[in-house]
Amino acid sequence: MWRVGYVLVSLAAFASALEDDPYHPVMPERSLNPALLARGEDVASYWVENAQAPLRGLKSEGKKARNVIMFLGDGMSVPTLAAARTLLGQRSKRTGEESKLSFEEFPTTGLSKTYCVNAQIADSACSATAYLCGVKANQGTLGVTAAVPRRNCSASLDPAHRLDSIAAWALADGRDAGIVTSARVTHASPAGAYAHSAERGWESDADLGEDSPLCSDIAMQLVHENPGKQFKVILGGGRREFLSKDFVDNEGKKGTRTDGRNLINEWQEDKRVRNESYAYVWNRDQLVEANATLPNYLLGLFESSHLQYNLLRNITSEPTLAELTEVAIRILSKNEKGFFLFVEGGRIDHAHHSNYVELALDETIELSAAVSRASELLSEEDSLLVVTADHAHVMAFNGYTARGNDVLGASRGMDLTGAPYMTLSYTNGPGYRPAVDGIRPDVTAEENYHRDPKWRSHVDVPLSSETHGGDDVAVFARGPQHHIFTGLYEQNHIPHRMAYAACIGPGLHACNGAFRVANLPQLPSSVYLVASSGAPARDEFVKMMRRRVLLSLNLLIVLASVQYSIGDEYHNGLRELLRAERFKRNEEESSSGYWIRQAQESVGRRAGIAGGRAGGAVTGGAARNVVLFLGDGMSVPTLTAARTLLGQRESHTGEETHLFFEDFPTSGLAKTYCVDAQVADSACTATSYLCGVKTNRGTIGVTAAVERGDCDASTDRSSHVESIATWALADGRDAGIVTSARVTHASPAGAYAHVAQRDWESDANVRADRHDPDSCPDIAYQLVHQHPGVDFKVILGGGRREFLPSNTFDEEGTQGHRLDGRNLIEEWQIDKIARNVSYRYVWNREQLLNTNDDLPEYLLGLFEGSHLRYNMEADSRTEPSLADLTETAIRSLRRNDRGFFLFVEGGRIDHAHHENRATLALDETIELSKAVERAAAMLSEEDSLLVVTADHAHVMALNGYTHRGGDILGVSDSLGDDGIPYMTLSYTNGPGYRDPVDDKRADVTKDEDFGSPQWVSPASVPLSSETHGGDDVAVFARGAPEPNVHRPLRAEQHSSPHGLRGLHRTWFTCIGALVPGRAGCPLGALGRIPRSGSRLEELVPTS
Repeated sequence: MWRVGYVLVSLAAFASALEDDPYHPVMPERSLNPALLARGEDVASYWVENAQAPLRGLKSEGKKARNVIMFLGDGMSVPTLAAARTLLGQRSKRTGEESKLSFEEFPTTGLSKTYCVNAQIADSACSATAYLCGVKANQGTLGVTAAVPRRNCSASLDPAHRLDSIAAWALADGRDAGIVTSARVTHASPAGAYAHSAERGWESDADLGEDSPLCSDIAMQLVHENPGKQFKVILGGGRREFLSKDFVDNEGKKGTRTDGRNLINEWQEDKRVRNESYAYVWNRDQLVEANATLPNYLLGLFESSHLQYNLLRNITSEPTLAELTEVAIRILSKNEKGFFLFVEGGRIDHAHHSNYVELALDETIELSAAVSRASELLSEEDSLLVVTADHAHVMAFNGYTARGNDVLGASRGMDLTGAPYMTLSYTNGPGYRPAVDGIRPDVTAEENYHRDPKWRSHVDVPLSSETHGGDDVAVFARGPQHHIFTGLYEQNHIPHRMAYAACIGPGLHACNGAFRVANLPQLPSSVYLVASSGAPARDEFVKMMRRRVLLSLNLLIVLASVQYSIGDEYHNGLRELLRAERFKRNEEESSSGYWIRQAQESVGRRAGIAGGRAGGAVTGGAARNVVLFLGDGMSVPTLTAARTLLGQRESHTGEETHLFFEDFPTSGLAKTYCVDAQVADSACTATSYLCGVKTNRGTIGVTAAVERGDCDASTDRSSHVESIATWALADGRDAGIVTSARVTHASPAGAYAHVAQRDWESDANVRADRHDPDSCPDIAYQLVHQHPGVDFKVILGGGRREFLPSNTFDEEGTQGHRLDGRNLIEEWQIDKIARNVSYRYVWNREQLLNTNDDLPEYLLGLFEGSHLRYNMEADSRTEPSLADLTETAIRSLRRNDRGFFLFVEGGRIDHAHHENRATLALDETIELSKAVERAAAMLSEEDSLLVVTADHAHVMALNGYTHRGGDILGVSDSLGDDGIPYMTLSYTNGPGYRDPVDDKRADVTKDEDFGSPQWVSPASVPLSSETHGGDDVAVFARGAPEPNVHRPLRAEQHSSPHGLRGLHRTWFTCIGALVPGRAGCPLGALGRIPRSGSRLEELVPTS
């Protein structure tokens, strides 16, 4: 009954809230769900135990961290990372997709869940309390437990409700601490390091109102209370919060304080009384001077409010985030015991809220530059750098744009009305444009398009400020104990893991593995990078600091027009002209050797690290069995929403739930672009993650020398690339495929086919494109008659029609597609008879389950004419689940003592997204999770590697500021500025577009089928099929005999089959064309499988 009486926010309430903070409107007060109270989520100990439990028994690797820097990209979602790196590369006249932000080179990658105790989608206050204090709290509150309701001053004064931050832990250990931000230093994120406040908006006494005599404002706490008053460095914006409303600052701006105090003067007086050297600076010249003198204390406030956006700042008077970071490190490094520093790129968030997409990406690049500067200044031996975000945003990476297309420009395609749509767009925000005569306007025709950094990308839902997103955010780590940051975990785990690495705070430590009960011994000091005195040393140091890490941007592409046929109902073969500047093509990318060398070098580097020396041999056992699970189109937002739905189906709030594979110990992110495509399809990605070579969109099992639809080029065997399934078969292991799509569809076809066009599933499709199937065999034919498909022990999925002649109907009345008169199902059986092996063909669930009691050597199961039905629409009596198929496949394959490779695809996640049917997409994701769970129950972690990933993303966003436990399939807690509700889940494009009603957005909650599984979620741009997304996808892995030591995943997608770059040393399978000495297997087990048409040494040169 706790939801009864919950009132949606009115437009008037929004307008009032925006007067205080234009980006973060105050939502109505929310009572905690009684279930959460019963569980103890309002008590700090609940979250502390939750974070400490994974650290128990953890093996420490290497040294302890003397210094810790946490970099926070406020609102830096996974799509933001992908778009920002692309922009970074394009600014250097490269295609961009292959570029990396500085911290994306870090060895460890993880993911964190960002919800708050009372909010499904976090704000920067409750998230700051999580990642700095280690405890989740209520939305809008800082440094206090969830027992403190927002704006409840008296509750925040209770010492039992107050939390210490990791900055306070560092100070208690004798280290120093500081904060750097491009926002106000009193804003929510940096305030998490020092403040205890029931309201993030209480930045000065003027904001407190009637509570002013009781509760200190945030600026006051920073200047006069611990730990803020002890911070050696405070750099950012926000002068107005420290000055009286009658005081005019150096740039002519008045303060906000009503108490008449000048806290800047009071800060200086405090340092004078303590006889400390100090400096207050407000412009770049003064900062440069402080960089030379290095006072013990430095306060720098460079704007009245937030710092200016980097692209709009006065470069002579306002410093960059990298410059602020450098000065902070130099001052803090004077303490031999070490330091903790918090650095925030705060304006990423603000730009997203305004739909200023170019500014958001540029601010992300500025954060990358700051991380790069810190990496130059600090040794990896004793300094831990962690980079993450507090929450996501609802920007999507749209369309099927060609490689190198302007990431800030329009997509290649047009919508159904003939209007272009942007590569980057939002589901909500101030970028809304009213319909013109019922038609979506052409935003590229606007006068300031592509000229003004403040041009707003288009949106579907009109809001004065774009909302945060509820999806997981990435975590990157480098330095001592970096390996503990892999996996998926609650956001409040982050400070506990940093404290573990640094041996500070009240929890478990790497230095002793037990709860701290006494002062720690002094940690050994490393050689200082900072010369505290001596001009020559300082000058040399300054020269060193000016050098930037150059990103390895070595992929250059020219995008040629390709001609190919119309594809399936979801992936139409587009023939749009490219609008972007052409880039010079790197012809090396057309060869398999280029990608193989790149992938295996990364595997070798990771193996060398794991072995303790560069190029060192890897120790431990090899994986006997490998199962690769693919969630087709399973984006990071899809994971977040699916786990929430799973929990809500079990009568929980949902956000705290995990999909089964999200508990795997290792996680990472993979970049999905293709050689000719900025946003990938399932064909080029299948070639990437199954064959280890990137290729052109729409092609399978061939190099990028083969253009889509080029039959002649695909017949050249030197252009063929073999899959990990082939490698397994060559090693005497077995192989198979399982899918909920057609077995001839792009993803499973990557395991066995070599084809210039993914649509050539039967000979009819080859002929339709005016090619000879005898020259270019169709995919079904290759599966039945060519290696490796003919040797697969298990083939389970849909697609009977591709195997049957057009004059034949299958068991359920579906007509075949073939024009050659062949019945490939019968031919598959004849082949097995000729080999004198046992076999069985099945087409329904009963027949499948019966095989479990009498398994044949070969099993072919085709359960539908096309794809299997969606799980929610299937007849469970006749159609097996993905878990059923997976179980039967494993039962069959595990009979081979040498082991097996199995590919399992949840293919219909993708199809549901294309249809904007969010409910079905999430349900199919849950079905994949069940299949993984079934496999894990059947296979030992000691010798079986399970990897779960996706091929590409989709453009579904998790919107709004919905309360904790809000129906993930329902409406957000607020209305649009047009007074119409909007959904928690929506898409930036697709068939869910509704025509305006009287030039206003349609109210989708009035649809007759609203709430049904088949209901189509709203979309911003009208397309017959929603597009893929260009953002990175998650990777999860399990299968190490030493579960306490986990290696990270961070890679190009094509690295996966070469050893799954960065996986734990014992997980290499010792199959395929690996370099002797680079994996922990006998040399005789390596280098067995040269590619067709190439010598092994040509592709992978030995060292």
